[in-house]
Amino acid sequence: MIAIDPEARSSMWEDIQAGRKTEIEFLNSAVADLAQETKIPAPINHGISQLVTAKERGEDVKLEQLFALLS
Repeated sequence: MIAIDPEARSSMWEDIQAGRKTEIEFLNSAVADLAQETKIPAPINHGISQLVTAKERGEDVKLEQLFALLS
């Protein structure tokens, strides 16, 4: 997206910047919930949902926390 337009941002980024609730529950949380129901691990989806929800609450979320999910 940035390669196409360096000023482009996602709607979720815009929501976070404006202090609005994002669509994270309908995206990553839905995937994580379905994975849990079917007993398939989805730790990255679950972690991303937790981090975005924390950011929505105004908590300080570091990029390193996201990277930690990948290791």
